[in-house]
Amino acid sequence: ATHQIVGFGEACKIAINEMEKDFNHVFRLREEFFQDMKEYIQPNLPLENTIPYIFNIYFPNMNDEIIKQIYQSPRLILSAKSACSNHNTNTHSHVLHALGLNNIQMRHSCRLSIGKYTTREEMQTAVNIFKEMHKECVL
Repeated sequence: ATHQIVGFGEACKIAINEMEKDFNHVFRLREEFFQDMKEYIQPNLPLENTIPYIFNIYFPNMNDEIIKQIYQSPRLILSAKSACSNHNTNTHSHVLHALGLNNIQMRHSCRLSIGKYTTREEMQTAVNIFKEMHKECVL
């Protein structure tokens, strides 16, 4: 249908025109997140080798109970597996395994995805939740 072809072309034009702005926005959000969280987390891959839209973090000092609470938080949507996993609950991410992480590191890791509509306030909320969970862990 002609109208769908024209609409798709227009959507592509908008995406191309906004691509650099969207990339820079997400890049800044990720950099601020890691700056705020540098005492609590570490990336599972060097950030310079990744796109800013998806990153995987490791909580080295959090116990299993706190990690479980993080995943059950109604205010965060996280994943312990790669997006292409078969979602078998008995295994860890095959991607993290291929990177050489051990079982504890994989169990204490999660994947975050952000995008052009992610706000600075949402990222700060995530930072606050992670920091609160960390406080519970050290008490």
